[in-house]
Amino acid sequence: REAVDDCDLHPRDLLRRQLGYAREYLDLADEFPPLPGSSGKLGGSFNVVRGHLFKFLYRYLEEETDLRDDLGNHWKVNTVDRCRRLVEDLAERYEKLSDDDLKQRR
Repeated sequence: REAVDDCDLHPRDLLRRQLGYAREYLDLADEFPPLPGSSGKLGGSFNVVRGHLFKFLYRYLEEETDLRDDLGNHWKVNTVDRCRRLVEDLAERYEKLSDDDLKQRR
């Protein structure tokens, strides 16, 4: 796969790429749980999954502070399924934006 500079991507394409990375990562986290507890069982730590999602989605979570706060709250987002819901909520919010509005958020 050829590397593409973020500046060369349309904002919507960049959003879709980052959401794709997040979804793909969650699929892998489901298949290969990084730590005990990440599949929703009690115990263990879920910080590694949340940390990766923050990195994939940071520019979008800066605007959607309620989702950012939820992702940082280990009581609210502590399973792969809850992470998926958060990613889909973020995707829905951004898909509703016009291209002009999306460019202004960049």
